[in-house]
Amino acid sequence: MLLQFKVIPAGKCPKKDVLEAIEIYCKTVDSGSMTDTNQIKDYIWNPKAHSHETRSMFFYLLYGNNDIVDGYAEFAYLPKNQVLVLDYLYTRQRNHVLFYNFYHMVIQEIEETLKKRGQFVRYIITELSLAQKDGKLIDADSNYFRHLLSNENYRLLKYPYYQPPSIILV
Repeated sequence: MLLQFKVIPAGKCPKKDVLEAIEIYCKTVDSGSMTDTNQIKDYIWNPKAHSHETRSMFFYLLYGNNDIVDGYAEFAYLPKNQVLVLDYLYTRQRNHVLFYNFYHMVIQEIEETLKKRGQFVRYIITELSLAQKDGKLIDADSNYFRHLLSNENYRLLKYPYYQPPSIILV
């Protein structure tokens, strides 16, 4: 069986596919690392509402054979520093082949998009949880990323990062 994959910007995908990709995200992300899915949907479906931001957001879906949604990716680009931030990249199954193919396909798509704007990626970074229990790292998602991204020559820099509190307006 020949495996075929394609990545498509989420804003060009049917809403049902985006919702399926977000479901993959919800089932995979560590609870302490989750972004509100309403925020994600707003960025995807209302990009003009965020055009004032200095960062560019990229959302992609991975399609496998028979146009099955197999993954979700979210990246942010900070043009001032030429930094690409890997926020989320998930596949339906935790599978190295799917992850690496998806990762490289999305990076290529983003770099081509940025090149058309005269922008380039100098660094690619991500944040990972170092939460521990009994001296062992406990966030499965971060541990998985740490393992796979080490093969992509990512280096672990241990700097404190404090997530600003979410503000809920009623």
